[in-house]
Amino acid sequence: QEGLVAKAEEFLKKSQARFDEELLTRLEVLNVEAQANQARFQRATAENDVILARLKFLARLGLTPQALVEAPEDFSETAPAPIDLEEAFRLAAQHRSDIQINTLMVKFHEYEERIAKAKGNWKVDLSGFAGVSAAAFETEPLDSGEDYFVGLKATRNWGANSTTASMTTTKTSPRLGQTTRTDSTVYSTELGILDQLQGLTEIQQAWVNLEKARRDLEEAQNSVYQEVQEAYISTSKAKMQLDYVEQRIVFREEQVKILEAQASLNEALPSQVLEAVMKLTEEKVSRAQALSSYHAALAKLNKAIGLPGHYQ
Repeated sequence: QEGLVAKAEEFLKKSQARFDEELLTRLEVLNVEAQANQARFQRATAENDVILARLKFLARLGLTPQALVEAPEDFSETAPAPIDLEEAFRLAAQHRSDIQINTLMVKFHEYEERIAKAKGNWKVDLSGFAGVSAAAFETEPLDSGEDYFVGLKATRNWGANSTTASMTTTKTSPRLGQTTRTDSTVYSTELGILDQLQGLTEIQQAWVNLEKARRDLEEAQNSVYQEVQEAYISTSKAKMQLDYVEQRIVFREEQVKILEAQASLNEALPSQVLEAVMKLTEEKVSRAQALSSYHAALAKLNKAIGLPGHYQ
């Protein structure tokens, strides 16, 4: 805007001088003066916008309006790099904290369900002892013999019911007054009816928790992917707008050159040249706005994938 105001002032002085030499009409001078006033108004509006933008920026940072913060004069003029949407989806799946947390919750509840089911699988208990014992009267010699006991027990749940099978083998040496060893083997089976309702409830509860965790993960993935796609679309739209403005600037610059050449030959009025300059300035302002929108869209895309500063 400063350059536009300076250009308008220059055209106004030249137009006034040519009017004094009776080379321009009064109407043309008034037209140039109106354009110069419009340029001054645009500069004042831009200055107020800068002040308001600075205040908002300081407020976002939590600083006072008197704080000294230097903002960049302009954005980088480097060409926007192409962005792959599939790559953005992969990065979001790897680095977004909400997806990672829900993924870990799914794994946790998977282990919980496995543990609950494992409690009802076959459980085998083995017990026993081995030793030496002897018994005799005081007048008899003490003759020791081997004693041992072996017990095996297997239990398994079948839904809300359970079965238990056991076997015990016992052999002992003769006791006082006995002449033979004690030898016995016992087999037994038990069937429990509806005695494992608590275990079945634990399995069902673990399954419900797992399904809920999977649903939460799916919702988090859909939300993140939607956020990434929206940011990608905004970035693509801003890039196309930036390319369009660049083409318009090239057109306006060429138009200004042609009108300036024509004005040097008195084939174009100063107001026509100044109007072209003002339109060129408007296109440059539009480029700054498009570049700002592009960087804002990039910031949203970086936030969506969970990697600040990845796309620049």
